[in-house]
Amino acid sequence: LVRPSFIPDREQRELHELTRYRTALIRERASEVNRLQKTLEGANIKLAAVLTDVTGVSGQAILDALVNGEDDPSVLADLAHCRVRQKRDALERSLVGRLTPTLRFVVQRQLRHVREQGTLIAECDAEVARRMRPFADAIARLDEIPGVGPRTAQVIVAELGVDMTRFPTAQHAAAWAGMCPGNNASGGKRRRARTRKGSPWLRGALAESAWAAGRCKDGYLPAQFRRLAARGGRKRAIVAVGHTILVIAYHLLARGTTYDDLGAQHFDSRDADRVKHRAVKRLENLGFDVALSPKEDAARLHFRRRSDACQVVAHFGVAPSSETRIAPGYNVASSQLIPVVVEGDKERRLLLMRWGFRPGWVKESQRPPPINARAETLLERPMFRGAVNRGHCIIPADGFYE
Repeated sequence: LVRPSFIPDREQRELHELTRYRTALIRERASEVNRLQKTLEGANIKLAAVLTDVTGVSGQAILDALVNGEDDPSVLADLAHCRVRQKRDALERSLVGRLTPTLRFVVQRQLRHVREQGTLIAECDAEVARRMRPFADAIARLDEIPGVGPRTAQVIVAELGVDMTRFPTAQHAAAWAGMCPGNNASGGKRRRARTRKGSPWLRGALAESAWAAGRCKDGYLPAQFRRLAARGGRKRAIVAVGHTILVIAYHLLARGTTYDDLGAQHFDSRDADRVKHRAVKRLENLGFDVALSPKEDAARLHFRRRSDACQVVAHFGVAPSSETRIAPGYNVASSQLIPVVVEGDKERRLLLMRWGFRPGWVKESQRPPPINARAETLLERPMFRGAVNRGHCIIPADGFYE
C-alpha cells in the first residue's frame, strides 16, 4: 500500500496558518511599497535611487513633509538621517519633482496603508513569538544557520514541526518540502528536471534564506552558493543552498545539536591536490613558471570532541547549565559555539561560548561571550594579558587531526 502523507496535527496547522498570514502581509506590504515608488517616479521624485528603503526613518520623514506641502529639496534633505546626509547632493537632486494634488492624495493613502500593514505585521510577530515559546530552544539553534533569521526559523518550525521522526531521513523532508530535483529518466539516462512540488511557503522561506546566505562573506553556505552560481547560475544555486539549509535544520532538530560551520575552505581542503593543480595550470597558461613549496606552518590541527555531555561532566566534575546541550563535534574550531569548563565561586561550570576574540571596548551582546587563546602571545600582547590575569577556561577535546 502507499504510505500515508505527512499531515500535521491541529495545533501545528493553526501555527502555520498564522505564519502564512504574516508572510502574506509582508508580501502585500512589499507590493504597496513598490506602488508607492511607482507613484513617486511619476512625480519625478527619484527617492529610491538614493535611499535603500523609502519607508525607512529618513524616507517616511521626507514623504510626510511632501504630502504636507513642502517641496524645497534642501529643506527635505535636512529631514534625512545623519548618515544619509553624506549623500546630500544626490538626495537633493532626487527630490526635484512636482507632486500634484492628485499624486499627493495617492501618496498619502499609500503611506497610511503601508503603516497599517506594518502594524498588522508587528501584531502577528508578537502572536507568533507567544505561540512559539515552547520551541524557543529549537528556534535559537536554527537562527545560528547563516541566512536564517528568527522569522525563517519560525516558518521552518511551523511547517516541519520539531519532531523529525515523521521523516525517515533528511532527504525525505527535502522531498516533502519540494527542495529536491524531480525525476525525469528515460532509457537509463537522467534528464534535467524541475524541482518537485512541495510547500510553497517553506520553499519561499528557504529561497529567501539562501539569498541571504549567498551575501554573507565567509562560511560553508556562502562558499557553496558562489561555487554553484558560477557553474549553473544563481537560481539553481538558490535551490541547492536552500536544500542544504533544510538538511541542516533537519539534523539540528533531530539531534538537538548546535550549528557547526565547516568553513569556506571546506570545498578546497577536501580535494587540495586538484585545487593546486588547477591554480598552477592557470598561472602557467598566463606565462608564469610556478614552483610550489609548502609553508612550515601550513599543517593545521583540527580538534574534535567525541564525548557527550555525560562523559564531559563526569570527567571534569562540572555542573552543567540547563541551557547547555553538548553533542559530539568533529570541528572544534574558531568562531564555533563550543562547551567550555570555567571555574566558578564554589564549583566548576559547563557553559557555551563562542571561540573568537572580542576586544575589551566592544559592548556585551546577548550571544554567549567569545573566547580566544594562543599560548605564543598570551603574555606578550596587552589585549591578552588582562584576560589571563582575570581568568581562563578549559576546552574539552579528545582528539585532533591535520
